[in-house]
Amino acid sequence: MIEKLFKAKFTTTGKTIEQLKAEYTDFLPSDEKLQALLEAYQNLDGVEVIVYERRFVGENNYGVFAWDESDKSIDDKIRDFIYQAEQDDMFGSYIDDREEFLADWESGNYSPSGSLAFEKADIEIIEELKKGV
Repeated sequence: MIEKLFKAKFTTTGKTIEQLKAEYTDFLPSDEKLQALLEAYQNLDGVEVIVYERRFVGENNYGVFAWDESDKSIDDKIRDFIYQAEQDDMFGSYIDDREEFLADWESGNYSPSGSLAFEKADIEIIEELKKGV
């Protein structure tokens, strides 16, 4: 259950390839895929979203709850980040298939296989949102 929502912004410009590599325990993506993912992280920097704290066993990070989909610039940055995340050889559903991904995204048929989660260092909390807002 989501207890609190926060207005936040991404602080992902300082992320490095080494940090991305450290997030993988079993199967490390190619340097090319890691570089594309790093660029997608950097493109998110400063984008405002609504997040919630994820407190599952072994995790203490933020999940993305919503963003301003009416702002094409924000929606495109989130979309492009998600597409790069979908390139994961173990969990990705649209590996090297941007055309199908874009078609599903635009039609509203895209359904992620997991939640969009970020390390606390990648998120700056702006304010806690009041219930019902």
